Amino acid sequence: MPKGVDNEFKLREELDAAQKRVAQLEREMSPPAANVLGDSEARFRALVDNSPDVIMILNVEGTILFINYTLPHLNVEEVTGTSVYNYLEQAHAQRYKDAIGHVFANGSSRSLEVPAAGPSWWLARVNPIRSEGDDVEAVLVIATDITERKRAEDALQESENTFRVLAETTSAAIFMFQGTEMLYANPAAALITGYPDEEIRRMNFWDVIHPDYRERVKERGLSRQEHADVPKRWEVQLQTKSGELRWVDYVGTLFDYRGEPAVLGTAVDITDRKRAEEERKHLEAQVQRAQKLESLGVLAGGIAHDFNNLLTGILGSASLAIMKVSDDSPAKEQLERILTAAEKAAELTSKMLAYAGKGRFVMGPLDLNELVQEVIPLVTTSISRKTTLRQSFAENLPHIEADKTQLQQVAMSLMTNASESFEGREGEVLVRTGALEARSNPYSAEKPVAQVFLEVSDTGSGMDVETREKIFDPFFTTKFTGRGLGLAAVQGIVRAHGGSIRVDSTPHRGTTFTATFPASIRRAPPIVDEVDTSPPYKGVGTVLVVDDEHDVNEVARVALEEAGFAVLQANDGLDALEIFRERSREIDAVLLDLSMPRLSGEETLAELRKVHPEVRVVLTSGYDQQEISAKFVGQELAGFVQKPFRASQLIEKIRAALASSSSVAG
Repeated sequence: MPKGVDNEFKLREELDAAQKRVAQLEREMSPPAANVLGDSEARFRALVDNSPDVIMILNVEGTILFINYTLPHLNVEEVTGTSVYNYLEQAHAQRYKDAIGHVFANGSSRSLEVPAAGPSWWLARVNPIRSEGDDVEAVLVIATDITERKRAEDALQESENTFRVLAETTSAAIFMFQGTEMLYANPAAALITGYPDEEIRRMNFWDVIHPDYRERVKERGLSRQEHADVPKRWEVQLQTKSGELRWVDYVGTLFDYRGEPAVLGTAVDITDRKRAEEERKHLEAQVQRAQKLESLGVLAGGIAHDFNNLLTGILGSASLAIMKVSDDSPAKEQLERILTAAEKAAELTSKMLAYAGKGRFVMGPLDLNELVQEVIPLVTTSISRKTTLRQSFAENLPHIEADKTQLQQVAMSLMTNASESFEGREGEVLVRTGALEARSNPYSAEKPVAQVFLEVSDTGSGMDVETREKIFDPFFTTKFTGRGLGLAAVQGIVRAHGGSIRVDSTPHRGTTFTATFPASIRRAPPIVDEVDTSPPYKGVGTVLVVDDEHDVNEVARVALEEAGFAVLQANDGLDALEIFRERSREIDAVLLDLSMPRLSGEETLAELRKVHPEVRVVLTSGYDQQEISAKFVGQELAGFVQKPFRASQLIEKIRAALASSSSVAG
């Protein structure tokens, strides 16, 4: 039997030999023996014809000497004797020809994949058929249809290419890991974590997770690999190679890798978004706080205004009464107590107006160093002896435009609070002044102004974040209740002076309050004591008093009549206009309340000026002169009297208004 022939060819060889001998065997053997040989050939033919592969025998030119019946669309008789290259694509026919030539020349088998018509792909195994002299006289080709396999491979390759393009161009980090072993990490993973590609692939996946989240992420990741029902998505922090913390939106998906579960994790960098969210929350908190303080300011201002009206009746009536009693009258002492109580109540309303930013200020150039030096002796007598008060004043400190009384309250409140922070223990308070150079703001067209600051530091117990956020809230205190507006009033005074106040504090390390004010180019004038030697004033003329508060209206009437004036009264703006239209020629001045129903003081003033443009009007209000002046810029007012007022103060304002036409509102 020839060497190197496959089993199929061996069967064919045996069949051919059997056919040559069949004639003689038929003569020598009985009919049953002949049937056995026929069955052997039939079995061989059935084996070849029913094979899923195409079986061919080719000569050196590629001519088909034999082909089985595997392909039903082929006519075997027509194919036999034709060239096998007729059934191949031209581009691949040469490869097939080279393979056959190699087998004939070298006697060794070859395999190659070639496309055929259809289109289809075939794996051709070309084997030599040797003669008895061991020469290759033909080749046996067994071709297997691998079209489906090639399609699957192409689809897989396309899928892999798509994944690679997506994975390597996406901005999301992609991690593939099994257990703790990192299987794959894309370029974005290296970019986000800061680890080079070759380094991150050698790492344990959990190494890139921040320690605060590592155990939770590890537990979830391993649980998912065990098909446990755990969240697929969560926000977590990564720790980069440089130690920077980055927030990512992480999603983990389970997939099969080499028969074992693995995890495909994607991480989108959301650090900027998280920072923006935190900034937004911070701004929202600031806006809410500002709205809260604004609402409280409006409430405080409204209460103070109404309270001032009540105090005007009390203070005015008491001041009128004390003018009519003799020095030895038992009632005088009681009246003086009433006046003192009313004035203290007026101070409380002044604090409320200060918190509302509507305080009654007498502005002028002020030396902050001198003011603090005046306050320190007063504070020293009221604070604990365990408190050491130190001071540090800057030389040549610029002046500020301020109300001395209000700024004294600021300094005293800050120093007193600093002393109380020691809670009975020994401690040190440092009071310091200084100046800051003017700095331009690229986002503002306003000219930069130098700043002057008052700083009060203590070595007390300090404050946590929660306390610092509430420290300027009205009625908030860390001491006993009932402390009043406290630092809220301080903040209101500072803001009303165009300044700002900042607090820096750390628990157990003390607190520093810094109040900053715009510097002024004016200098404070020297103080000259003046003695009034003029005789008592006697008023002449008619004054129209306009106020919707009955008690205030009556106090004003009595005070002015006691001073010699004739008085007309109106309950509101509409009544005032009706009276003024009828008797404007005899009215020398108008005392006009700002806040009234039906017609406000501002509207009433406009209508009065239509009747008599030169009418002298003195405004009265529970709000301060600065705010009133801002509303009446360009209108010549004859004066302003702040509620609550004594009778003597009102008379003096009316006297000044009749004596001069100067304006208090520009």
